[in-house]
Amino acid sequence: MIRYEILENGPFKPSPNVHFHTSLGECAFVSAEGKFESEMYEAGNHESIVWVPPDLLNTGYYTIDVALSTFSPLEVHCLIKGVLGFEVIEDIDKRESEYKNHLPGVVRPKLKWERTK
Repeated sequence: MIRYEILENGPFKPSPNVHFHTSLGECAFVSAEGKFESEMYEAGNHESIVWVPPDLLNTGYYTIDVALSTFSPLEVHCLIKGVLGFEVIEDIDKRESEYKNHLPGVVRPKLKWERTK
């Protein structure tokens, strides 16, 4: 959840965004709120919630940076690095595959597969 305050009414279209980084400092992914309900945002307190799906990230340590930006013109109004650090741990015994070794890559989403004959 990201809470922020807009100080005055206007065409300011804030876009809260989160940056996920691996323990090596590599960017795993960035997500920004892009849904704007109107051309004008009212002054006051606002709150945005982003939901990260389970099983998206592979095992490892991650940190999150949080920013509030506008895109037209592009400007970062606030950037807070290292807001949160966490570790993703997978219970390999619960994996739906017979393969029980480490899977390479930053992401490890459970994708839908279909088979036909």
